Amino acid sequence: MAHPDVPGSWPGKKTMGTKLVGTLQLENGEMVYVVYSMIENPTFENKSINANFFKGRSQADIEDGKLRMLVFGSHHDGSKTLYDYPVYVKTGN
Repeated sequence: MAHPDVPGSWPGKKTMGTKLVGTLQLENGEMVYVVYSMIENPTFENKSINANFFKGRSQADIEDGKLRMLVFGSHHDGSKTLYDYPVYVKTGN
């Protein structure tokens, strides 16, 4: 939520190169800005887990392209972020 300093601008437009999705004016006059930006995917270290399947689910339910991971974060300027990543499954040794 913010009060823009410049009409036609929004938080992160210049500093982070964000694009505006939309706005919503709150009852108190403040605006909520929904913005996005595309970035290169960071590299995460590979993690190994032992999967347990429940209620009729099987290995086929975790094939590549079917799983997503959401990561929430905060930037130094106070803005909140949401990252959406595919999860790739490697089976076997």
